Amino acid sequence: EESDEEEEEVEMKREEKRGMKNGESAPDIVERPEKREGSRGRVVSGNLFYVLSDLPADQDGDLPLKKGDVIAIIETRSDGWWMGENEAKQRGLVPRTFLSHLNKDDVMREQKEEEKTNRLMGREETSQVIQRAPEPERQPVDTQRTVRTDRSTVPRPRYGSLGEAFLYDKHVSLSCHLTPRLSESNLSFHDLFWNHKQDMLRKRHVRVSKLVRLVRIEKMNGLGADGGLVRVCLFDRSSKTGRQIVSNVHTIRAKCGRSDWTFTEKRDKNGDGLSFGELVLRSNYRLSRVNLLIQVSTLEKTTNGDLQERPVGLIELPLLDDTGNVLLTNKSYAESVKEVSLFDDLHPGVASSLRKIILKVRDPPREMTHYIDSMPDILLLSPLHLSPIYYFRRHAGRVLIRDRHSPFSAELVNDLTLALFPSSCDDADTLDMMARLWVGTEKTLANLNCEDITTQFHQLFSSLCLLTLARPHMTPFSWLSNQSMIDKRVKEMKGLSTSLGAKTTVSTALLTEKCQPLRPLFFSFDLFGEHSLD
Repeated sequence: EESDEEEEEVEMKREEKRGMKNGESAPDIVERPEKREGSRGRVVSGNLFYVLSDLPADQDGDLPLKKGDVIAIIETRSDGWWMGENEAKQRGLVPRTFLSHLNKDDVMREQKEEEKTNRLMGREETSQVIQRAPEPERQPVDTQRTVRTDRSTVPRPRYGSLGEAFLYDKHVSLSCHLTPRLSESNLSFHDLFWNHKQDMLRKRHVRVSKLVRLVRIEKMNGLGADGGLVRVCLFDRSSKTGRQIVSNVHTIRAKCGRSDWTFTEKRDKNGDGLSFGELVLRSNYRLSRVNLLIQVSTLEKTTNGDLQERPVGLIELPLLDDTGNVLLTNKSYAESVKEVSLFDDLHPGVASSLRKIILKVRDPPREMTHYIDSMPDILLLSPLHLSPIYYFRRHAGRVLIRDRHSPFSAELVNDLTLALFPSSCDDADTLDMMARLWVGTEKTLANLNCEDITTQFHQLFSSLCLLTLARPHMTPFSWLSNQSMIDKRVKEMKGLSTSLGAKTTVSTALLTEKCQPLRPLFFSFDLFGEHSLD
């Protein structure tokens, strides 16, 4: 430990001399804090960080954060809460996930590279339906020893409803939970495993694996004239780190009647699966504080004719008890809806005796188990979409693990399915159309082995992506779209489905279309992208 401390002091002096040679002033904070007993904190070299989002102080000793501020880090800790000082010389604890390392040389280099790329590629995006998320800032390699923190222990921004979180928080998107995420070593993946002996995805058994079917919501009494939504997630009720969403947010469109809201038990006559009332629940959390949360919302028209989402209430079902036994058992539930905010710590909420959510819980049938056991450990999704997601993960396993001879080979993997499938799943109707097309194709491939079926899936999805990316003016998907926008979107998606179902090549299908240039970067999967790094 003494040799490590001497090396850190020498490194700090070198950094200070470099800054003085370049005409920069030395950092305001260079004193070494006293090492507390039981703390593994260290002074960080290059200690300026940029605040990514606002966060008020939740407890005594916390430092309030404001987006855009620059924080000087005094000390790092293994639990993810660092000691920082703002420009007003106020000190307190700040969460690591709200900070991004500030390095002037890297910022200038990124700007030059971005300007060069824009000149070569053009600024206009090539798709309004399937888009890559923006590149995160490149962080310099940290030569000091670091401790990886559990992401469930670091609080995220608070929202008034699951609808707000779904719109603004990328961490609760389906794409975030489907993108293969690098492990601690950055050489493998912590949510994607390959069985080399059997040449298949390694199955993962979790603590809770259930099918939850929403039957109806009673006594809504005319609510939902313009539509209704049900949002479902896993929610952490911890009082220590603050309440937070710890899974993706799954959305179901309700059939709003005069009194009750209902859901479909299969695809409707138009082939739409967005109102399908059943969902797959996978959770490997071992703490009793994590619950299944279901929130009911109505859609209401604003003065300008747009739709906005208004929460009506929610219910919570515990998954495990304190000893780890499963509490979510196979039976029917009739839970009263509570009118309470997600993050209201003071008021437990009042249960309405009128509005009730009727649901059933059961174990997955045998024909689904093969697919479900190959999913990520934490996930909520529709059973209608299991098959395409399974074959995407199998394709990801063979490209990123089985056929990748060197884990150091590249930071970009040239594969269209890896690059675009997760983000396309955020458009629920795109995923639903893909699942409908794929299930019909899969039946004709019953005599092929799993490897050949995976190759067929890759080819079909690549064709869908090219057709979607090349069309310049597709209506964007939104759960808050009015009926005219929904009808327009449905018509466009039927055109895509017809093009793929005609069994013509992509080039032939696009000969009579108005197309736009494609950016080659869309076809590459970024191993260091925002959803890939833990």
